[in-house]
Amino acid sequence: MKTQTRRHWLMSAGRYAVVGLAGFLTGGILIKRRKLLREGNCVSRGICGGCQLYADCRLPQALSRKQVLVRISHEKNKEIYK
Repeated sequence: MKTQTRRHWLMSAGRYAVVGLAGFLTGGILIKRRKLLREGNCVSRGICGGCQLYADCRLPQALSRKQVLVRISHEKNKEIYK
């Protein structure tokens, strides 16, 4: 059986602490994101353009942006077919 020195034990303990902390932080971020979505709050701080959830978003700002983009698209089509 291989014996561990104090240095190896401390290095292993530090490594596991860092991995545990990273997992804890990741879990916290995911839980916060789900909570924001459930409460109807924006997870992208109001920036719809780069949001991964934009296509399915039902928040007022995203709906407004979608309406504006549809209106602009229709206006461009009208100009093309004149």
